[in-house]
Amino acid sequence: MLQVESFGALVREAADRFSDDAFLIDDPLLGRVSYADLSRFKHGFERQLDELSIPEGAAVASIFHNCGLSALMFISAIASRRLYVPLNPTSSPAELHYMLDKAGCSAVVFDPTHAKTADFGNRHRMAVSDHRQYYTACCALGVESTPRRSVRDDKAFVGEVVYTSGSTGRPKGAILSERNLLANAMALVRAYRLDRDDRFLTVCPLFHNSGQVLTTLACALVGGSAAVVKSDVGMLNFWRYVDRYRANWSLGMVSFLALLLARPEQPKSPSSLKCLLTGGSAIDAGLIQEFERRFGVPVRTVYGLTESASIATCEHLDPNPRSLGSSGRTLFDCDVRIGAEEPASLAAADDSKSRSKGEIWIGGPTIFQGYVGDPELTRTRKVDGWLRTGDIGYFDDNGNLFVIDRLDSMLIVGGENVYPAEVEKLCMQLPGAAQIVLVGIDDAIWGKKLVLTYRAEDGRKVDTTAWHRILAENLSPFKVPQNYVAISSLGLDEFPRRDNGKLDRPAITALIKRSFGQVRTEANQ
Repeated sequence: MLQVESFGALVREAADRFSDDAFLIDDPLLGRVSYADLSRFKHGFERQLDELSIPEGAAVASIFHNCGLSALMFISAIASRRLYVPLNPTSSPAELHYMLDKAGCSAVVFDPTHAKTADFGNRHRMAVSDHRQYYTACCALGVESTPRRSVRDDKAFVGEVVYTSGSTGRPKGAILSERNLLANAMALVRAYRLDRDDRFLTVCPLFHNSGQVLTTLACALVGGSAAVVKSDVGMLNFWRYVDRYRANWSLGMVSFLALLLARPEQPKSPSSLKCLLTGGSAIDAGLIQEFERRFGVPVRTVYGLTESASIATCEHLDPNPRSLGSSGRTLFDCDVRIGAEEPASLAAADDSKSRSKGEIWIGGPTIFQGYVGDPELTRTRKVDGWLRTGDIGYFDDNGNLFVIDRLDSMLIVGGENVYPAEVEKLCMQLPGAAQIVLVGIDDAIWGKKLVLTYRAEDGRKVDTTAWHRILAENLSPFKVPQNYVAISSLGLDEFPRRDNGKLDRPAITALIKRSFGQVRTEANQ
């Protein structure tokens, strides 16, 4: 494994040591990309930014679906000493403008067929319609460029801003230094004993840490090879890509496992996969056992947040003993503890003194720098160098972490965070809506299915088809409700409330679950 402290050093040393080895395996848009090619692309991309007078430290956004170019951009932008801001191409124009403004982006690199808008305000627009042509041009510039030393202080430089949904409904941008990212990738190399012969398949989005750290950054640290596929296509054709690229490692959300089990496709036997890592929502031990039995591929669970640069705990390849349903043990260089404060309801339910439940706190070199433009939220979530995750969990007697609940009302849909407040605020503009409450019900594929419950204005007949169209035009797809239920159809005139007058969300969720036949007895809860 390369021992480096910056992305620039990573590109330089990988080109020296791995040279003509493939970094990207026969990419459908770029072809084969070697580590020497990665270095040439980085230098050409850097020169392009210099010629546009985009200085070091300036924020540069990218808007791409998963592709080889997005993997090159992730490494090259940070190695070029710019602040990288990868954005979800399914975001609405309003969401994109908010994130670009919040991060203070000077330039946007984008594929016009991926982005929902080409209006990025007064910023440099770098449209990439032909990936291979752009890649070739950057490499040619890189050959002509003279490598230069950065004038910035490396210790003060930050690497990227990764957006995740915020508790206020607005996306929040977590600032991650390149050393946060490198520390996490190096820990994963050690945990899974990754080496130069390993081949990685990137299915998780590269605008999230889940697609960046293991299958891209850790891959480069050991001189491995990676294949990058568009997330939705990769999920539907996962085994085909595993077989095509002879992939050894990949990462997918828990909902991804459920999707594969629901489909008839099988991998070649024996599969080339050494392991499939999974996380992102509650762990179903039965689901993992069924997946391993049917496909013959080891599944290992992980836990972490964007703010911890991705993964903080993981199951090792040979856990002894294994605790199915847990998220494994603390990763090298990370610190994980259970906070002193715990909700009374959880404390009362705890019948094991050795398994004290409470909020999960994460510390160590992977913890983010703060939230862009939001010092108050940073002070709330980052305390004395520790990250307050908002998740509730406990350690078993063998040091395995079990994540069991959330402190807030966040819903996880296919590994993506959805906060009801954001959707409900927009929903109040829907014609005929008097009151809106968003809840989540259990779904075997996505973890949660969004249901919009509403009370119509007196005497108004609402058109939920029109509502759905409006929401789809203004929200990312995973935030759009799949079902619409009038509170009157549940036999109520008003939403239930607590004694303090606040909405009783658990009671509303229970009513909706009952209407969908998802009733659980107290013994099963």
